[in-house]
Amino acid sequence: MRIDDLRVMSTREPIEIQEEVTHGEETRTFFAVKFPLLDEQNRLYGVGGVATDITHHLRLEARLRDAQRLEAVGQLAGGVAHDFNNLIAVIANYAAFVRKELPDGSRAAGDADQILSAARRASDLTRRLLLFSRRQSGTPEVISVRQVVEGVETVLRQTLGAGVELVVACDERLWDVEADRSQLEQVLMNLAVNAREAMPDGGKLQIAAGNDVMRDAEGPSARAVKLIVEDTGRGMAPEVITHAFEPFFTTKGPAQGTGLGLAMVYGIVRQSGGAISLQSAPGAGTRVRIHLPRGGASDVAEPAIAPVAESRGLVLLVEDEPRVRSQARRLLQRSGYEVLEASDGAEAKRIFAERQGDIDVVVTDVVMPMVGGVEMVATLRAVQPGLPVVFVSGYTAEEQDLPLGDRTAFLTKPYTIEALCDAIEAVVPS
Repeated sequence: MRIDDLRVMSTREPIEIQEEVTHGEETRTFFAVKFPLLDEQNRLYGVGGVATDITHHLRLEARLRDAQRLEAVGQLAGGVAHDFNNLIAVIANYAAFVRKELPDGSRAAGDADQILSAARRASDLTRRLLLFSRRQSGTPEVISVRQVVEGVETVLRQTLGAGVELVVACDERLWDVEADRSQLEQVLMNLAVNAREAMPDGGKLQIAAGNDVMRDAEGPSARAVKLIVEDTGRGMAPEVITHAFEPFFTTKGPAQGTGLGLAMVYGIVRQSGGAISLQSAPGAGTRVRIHLPRGGASDVAEPAIAPVAESRGLVLLVEDEPRVRSQARRLLQRSGYEVLEASDGAEAKRIFAERQGDIDVVVTDVVMPMVGGVEMVATLRAVQPGLPVVFVSGYTAEEQDLPLGDRTAFLTKPYTIEALCDAIEAVVPS
């Protein structure tokens, strides 16, 4: 007789228990209620029970916890990247100012070039963080997964080296998906690099794609393309799998990796409306399964600034970060614009009231304390309908929530002076 049955019999009180039952290789979890069986004279003659299989429920809870944890990490990464974008813009543009004044070939010019090169690398790192947090969007288009895989196959073979065998198997009747081509190529490259590092003595990497159904426990299933990337490497321990998609998590030594490879893969897949899962065990290799629904970023560059003799117009520049505002003012002035500066939306409204009718265009950050860019623009346009506006933000995802239309443009930080001037010219009537 089981211990819990004895407990019910001794106390004559119902109890709740949770237990795991293994049958073959499968283990399932049950929630059971056991209670005493009493006759009409209140004499105990047995123990009854009702059990419910809660395996699927527990798996959903685990998935929810993982999703919430990754979402929290993503929000943190996105916030850090947003502030980092402002710093990159300041560093890059001021370094460009200095470089322009230095003779080619001088030691100081070389130092300035190194600063600009580091800023470009920092910009790439920021894009990866924003991809993980899904605040940096790509350019989705209807593409063939098979063509993408075949297009990078040669590069993958070169990346993997002679010691790793690459096997590609894509269904000839594979559906198209809606995704950013370059981002999908980046997913394959990152997974291939991870696989190569997991097979230092050689091995096999298989990439397979076929039509499938993406099942969602919280909604209807959808037709999707299943992409599987599987290696025969050393695999991962359970505690590593738990953190595999987190940014900056890495099992590599110092200076051997940033820990952003799988984080960026996760961000790209989720941004494309897909799902990703990882299976691995020590000594048993790793399998990454990706589902993409069936479907029918800018580097920092040295601005080439040419002084303009006559004014090109009056710009109301609204930016809460002083250093970003200062360098943006300098870029605009050296491009021939007159500039009025405001540190937030409230100050911008005061300046606009004083100079009403003189301002040709407003260049404003979207997220600011007190009065944000969208609210401020709505107030100004209530007074002057059709006022040209260029919204600026480090989050490309914010573009979807902006009141874009005639005489309105959106620009992503960090930006070049050419991009800023092009945006202004696009919204200001000639």
